Amino acid sequence: MAGEADFLESPAAVPIGDAVPAFLATVHGYEFAAGSVAGSDSRRGGGDWSEALTLDGGRLAVAVGDLVGGGDSSATAITMLRGALVSALLAGDDVSTVLRRLDALAGRIPEAVGSTVAVAIFDPVNQELRCASAGHPWPIFVPLSGPAVFLAGSLGMPLATAGEPAATQTMPLAAGDAMVLYTDGVLSGRRWSPEVADAAFLDAAAEVRNGHYSCSELGERLLGVMLPAGEPVQDDAVLLVVRAGSVEIPSFRLDVPARPEQLAAVRRALGEWMTTANIAPEDAMAVQLAVGEAMANSVEHAYRDQAPGRAVVTAAVRESGRVHIEVADTGTWRETDLAANAHRGRGLHLARASMGSLQLDRGPGGTTVRMIYQLSSDAPAGKPAAGAAWAGTDVLEVEVLIGEKPVRVRMTGELDATNAEEVRDKVHRISRGGSVPLRLDLLGVEYLDSFAVRTMFELAMAAQASGERLTVTVPARSPIERVLRASGLAQLATIEQA
Repeated sequence: MAGEADFLESPAAVPIGDAVPAFLATVHGYEFAAGSVAGSDSRRGGGDWSEALTLDGGRLAVAVGDLVGGGDSSATAITMLRGALVSALLAGDDVSTVLRRLDALAGRIPEAVGSTVAVAIFDPVNQELRCASAGHPWPIFVPLSGPAVFLAGSLGMPLATAGEPAATQTMPLAAGDAMVLYTDGVLSGRRWSPEVADAAFLDAAAEVRNGHYSCSELGERLLGVMLPAGEPVQDDAVLLVVRAGSVEIPSFRLDVPARPEQLAAVRRALGEWMTTANIAPEDAMAVQLAVGEAMANSVEHAYRDQAPGRAVVTAAVRESGRVHIEVADTGTWRETDLAANAHRGRGLHLARASMGSLQLDRGPGGTTVRMIYQLSSDAPAGKPAAGAAWAGTDVLEVEVLIGEKPVRVRMTGELDATNAEEVRDKVHRISRGGSVPLRLDLLGVEYLDSFAVRTMFELAMAAQASGERLTVTVPARSPIERVLRASGLAQLATIEQA
């Protein structure tokens, strides 16, 4: 959810004599390691810092900075810079804007003038990596397929030095791609020339391509190559290694009482899950309709003449782009008497029309509806959506516009088993039993089920019996239109597009 975040603090400095630096655990959806080595020069030490922050939409922001002043006053300056960094990221700023904010702040903090920082954001939904630097060494990018490279481009100017931070570098990001961020203490530990240090560092980073190293092992390998074992180094060294994983959405599961008032709750929870899974609205509507019909049968049939039991809804997105769904109860569905109920029994027909596959299994232990839906959207389903939110509502508003001919009845919200009968009775009164011509405006309806379809049929038949014809206005080529046409309502009513 937007605004929520998990923080990973930079590890405490580790003496160079220790065999293994302190590395952090992974962040959900990423492999992540951070370590540091303390410099021996206390006048220069204490100025290196790092930050990692999970953002909405499965994104991860990481930053490494070097406060050139160091010393006793560095802690306060670093705290202020990190606070500004986190605030800007949570506000949704891109990496270049984040650096401009830090630049403005550093101008007010004498200890921060001339400091450097690099910021990167991993974005698995848009499959890209964005990075910018204010005078800080460019990170190393280690793609799963391809050579390890230093990111190209201008480094920009250090903070508060009357120059602009570097422009944002953007590159494709795939699962398995890694990035190494560091402070210059890593490169200066062996007193190598810049060319030799860069080459050694790049060679060591490239070893991740072999798949033999975790991020933590790679971090240890890099520090082992770049820093002299057992010997003091003057400057602090901080290193982060991040590898993008496959950020998948957990499967959906909801266990609820099989009661009518739970239909909207299930629909809302399922809608939120599909929004998070980046499933397109029209696909989501089809899935919700099918699940709602199966759930409605559990409510109406499974526990007839006995205390209501429970219904369990599960769903998962497979790599094939298919959503696998099950609705299960422990009751026994009764057979519908179609002769006595002319407008019932459409629920599973509509569900079957929405799904690619529907299988109904009845047994002594209960009834399970198994469905498969092939997603039609080109969106990366199964990946987290960026800042999306479920906008559905379980409230239906009915507005009567009597100044129009025919009288228009506008509905907004969700029309389902919980309110369809009430709506039928209200509209029936407005039409005086079908004798007053009506246009039902469904442009604001976000969801309707077979109970709503039954209501449409009953209103259409009442109009026909009075010599009138019901008109229903729907959004063109919408799921609402498809449901009504699939039900056969066009035989009794005029369905017009808008």
